[in-house]
Amino acid sequence: MKRLDWYILKSFIGPFAASFSTTLVVLVIQFLSRYQEDILGKGFSGWVLTELFFYASASLVLLALPMGLLMAGLMTMGNLGERLEITAFLSAGVPFARVLAPLLLSGLGALGLSGWLSWDLIPKANLKLYTLLYDMEHAKPALALKPGLFNRWIDGYAIRVGSVQGDKHLKEVLIYEYAQDGSIERTIAADSGEFFVDKKWLFLRFTLYGGCQYEMNVKPQQPPAWIQSCFDTLELRLDISGLGLKRSDEKLFAGHQYMLSFWDLRRAVDSLANLCKSTQDEMYAVLKTTFPLPRISDSIPPTPPKDHLRTEVENLLRRDRSLAEYYTQRVRQVFETYWRYELEWWYKFAYPVASIV
Repeated sequence: MKRLDWYILKSFIGPFAASFSTTLVVLVIQFLSRYQEDILGKGFSGWVLTELFFYASASLVLLALPMGLLMAGLMTMGNLGERLEITAFLSAGVPFARVLAPLLLSGLGALGLSGWLSWDLIPKANLKLYTLLYDMEHAKPALALKPGLFNRWIDGYAIRVGSVQGDKHLKEVLIYEYAQDGSIERTIAADSGEFFVDKKWLFLRFTLYGGCQYEMNVKPQQPPAWIQSCFDTLELRLDISGLGLKRSDEKLFAGHQYMLSFWDLRRAVDSLANLCKSTQDEMYAVLKTTFPLPRISDSIPPTPPKDHLRTEVENLLRRDRSLAEYYTQRVRQVFETYWRYELEWWYKFAYPVASIV
């Protein structure tokens, strides 16, 4: 490789790194903004958010690469033209195509890299990304006591505090405990209290001071009654094992078209094509038996009674309508699935080709 090639590549690397990284960050932020309601306010750790950003970046790198190459190529040639270096190359007898050769070589390298990413790496990143997004979407909100509001992030309880002092001191605590049918089973009111969360995130412990609790006492053949008992100190443990982020098995999402590698996707497309054909054959076979061709006869069959004929026609129309709706919906679903997988398979060629174009 000559000095000309090294010089142009050196002029190309800087703008490419800047344009590619900027484009990738913009795409990732735009992508994650669609899930901000599922991400914000749930107390995810910095490691989980970093993991999410990393998988989103790996998933969107194919979109950022062609735009980064385009912007870097324009900036490189613009800088060379501004400094009259292209004029100097042409005056020295260097063809313009020879000047563009290093950029074309970079595009070919990006083509190979994009092919490997699209065929193998991106599906793995998509699997981890969408599995994590699913878990974050179904995660319950973070453990945070908001003063003046009823906090209902623990199943079966509504907790209200007047104020939170420091990390764990509470004032004017009111707790409602609900039964399975939604009725209030117990009410606890206290002047002050403290709360503690265990390190393993299994339970929330309240230590309440100076209050009363009211419990519903239900006995057979007697009207329900409230029992009041006051206390100086009361300890209450609430199960919060359902809070936080729970990881799902990635195998649940491994069959989606975004999560399949090139060869797995090709096998899935072939299987769906066979399924489309078998579904159509089944539909045609049912139609042949449902709507048989009339037989030629030299005799006239006896005419059934009018009421019986009307009932028979209505039953046949109802049966034919249900069969038509069933097979229409089934064929549509099978073909829609087939075309989604087929389109994703062609995308694995489109993104690498866009890098060199």
